[in-house]
Amino acid sequence: MPAGSLPEEAGQHELEERLSRATSPEEIARAKEHLAETTGLAYERCSGCGSISTLPAFFRATRKGALCPRCQERSWPRQHARLLVTLGILLFLLLPAMAWTAQFETSYSAGWVPVLPELRWSLFLVLNPLLVLVLASLLVIPHELSHAAATWSGGGRILEIRIFEGPVRWQTRVRGTNVALGSYPLTGHCIPVFRNRDRIRERTLLMVAAGPLFNIVFLLALLPFYDGSQLASSGAWPELLLVANALLLISALIPYRASLGGRQGLSDGLQFLSLLSGKYPESDLHLSYLTTEAAHLLRERHYQQALETCEAGLAYFPAHSLLENSRAVALLEMGHHRQALDIFEELLARAQCVDEPEQPGVTGLARDHIEALLLNNAAYASLISDSAPQALQRARDCAQRAWRMTPWLREIQGTWGAVLIETGDVEEGLTHVAEAARGADTARAKAANLALSAIGHYRLGKKDEAARLLKEARHLDPTGQMVTRAQGELALLA
Repeated sequence: MPAGSLPEEAGQHELEERLSRATSPEEIARAKEHLAETTGLAYERCSGCGSISTLPAFFRATRKGALCPRCQERSWPRQHARLLVTLGILLFLLLPAMAWTAQFETSYSAGWVPVLPELRWSLFLVLNPLLVLVLASLLVIPHELSHAAATWSGGGRILEIRIFEGPVRWQTRVRGTNVALGSYPLTGHCIPVFRNRDRIRERTLLMVAAGPLFNIVFLLALLPFYDGSQLASSGAWPELLLVANALLLISALIPYRASLGGRQGLSDGLQFLSLLSGKYPESDLHLSYLTTEAAHLLRERHYQQALETCEAGLAYFPAHSLLENSRAVALLEMGHHRQALDIFEELLARAQCVDEPEQPGVTGLARDHIEALLLNNAAYASLISDSAPQALQRARDCAQRAWRMTPWLREIQGTWGAVLIETGDVEEGLTHVAEAARGADTARAKAANLALSAIGHYRLGKKDEAARLLKEARHLDPTGQMVTRAQGELALLA
């Protein structure tokens, strides 16, 4: 998005406010059309949170209107609950039918005249479908461990094993692997990494197939003990395990793409089909592993290791935007602010060049997403590296453009709030950093936004609230850059 394509700031802001205040579908449509005619940019408004964006392709159409990725993520618990209820109802109907059919076959073979069996009421008609769901959720554990075992046997590394998706309820580290327990049953994932490019497709195929293969072997092992007539009675553990295992196997093999807050996940079946069809070249597989490992190391605050991973990847993929961006983030966190800012600015200039050739893994929506992240990172680096008016104006320009593109990303909302505070719009900035702190997914991100809130409240004369926020931020991340900055500012202003 070239800077010259934007109209005067006040005019565009007024048009965006008109879109945000629109209530009826007709008013929203007219406001979007007016913005498109004036700015040359397509706009979309989220029917859930009301945020507007210049990247409508990230929104998902629903009966109630378009939803941004953040609201898609918020709707996931309701969708998952509906899925569990639907499965429970299907099992409530299916298990008695299977038990009745098995008894019918038994009674027919007992004599010349078929005798219809009786299916008597039992509490287990209700309990057993629920037990199947519980057992299927527990079988996620060996399923994901099978993926992990195949990765280790192929010389790879597991960054994370997640049992259940959603908000993390518990987590620990086991020999460098993050093991986490989420909130939504019947789901899970592994994050594998293969550094060595040799036979990377075959090793990836083995890793993907390992989970369903466990379910198939377990299914075959249970078959000799299966007696369908027991499905509606007590003590039907082999039968219930077999049904639960079959349910998990089917859900893993169905090829589908899941979206959670803008993040795409592929089922085992879709991954396997994509790998067999040659959709992903070996170079793309290798790149995805390298970028995934770098992002994970940054998240875990292992900045030197992340830097080394990026440099190793750049030996294979010179000047690749994803690797260069992660490298610059590592440098920024290690205190090399000016060097990081120079990299961000160079990457941003390339991203906004229409003649820039496409890179592996950076096409379509990914390119727009990366441009927004680069704008955000350039704004943040400008903010912490230089307090000159020109640097602050550059930070504001970049942060505002990133905010217009992807307002659902908490890190971008936090940066926009920080820039607003630094450039004098303290109250508006506090609104953004407070929301970013509430939605932060790491202690470090929450601490940074709390520290920014402390600075803003102090500048408004609310010293007690500033001290409370700073204390909370210091507890979460005592050595964070923003926490250190807030401590210095509050001490100087005291």
